[in-house]
Amino acid sequence: MGKKGKRKLRISVQLEEDLVDKIDVLAEKYNMTRSHLMRNMLKMGYDDAQLLENVGVLPAFHFGMNVIERFKKALKEGKVEVKDGRVDFPVN
Repeated sequence: MGKKGKRKLRISVQLEEDLVDKIDVLAEKYNMTRSHLMRNMLKMGYDDAQLLENVGVLPAFHFGMNVIERFKKALKEGKVEVKDGRVDFPVN
């Protein structure tokens, strides 16, 4: 068990090589291991996500991403047309 009796789990993630290089530079700069720095970054990211969720930003972002994905799909399927910077939603 880790500090304060919290058990640490080993997980595996895949990252682009250039991101790992950047993480390693930061870890070395602050005399930390890559694992320690990444754990801290994940904790900060989680805390930020919780704050954004609590004020409604994260759900709005998630909704927006869903709209964009559906729009892309409709565009690929020919259900939506974009002409001269305008979007045309044909009515069937």
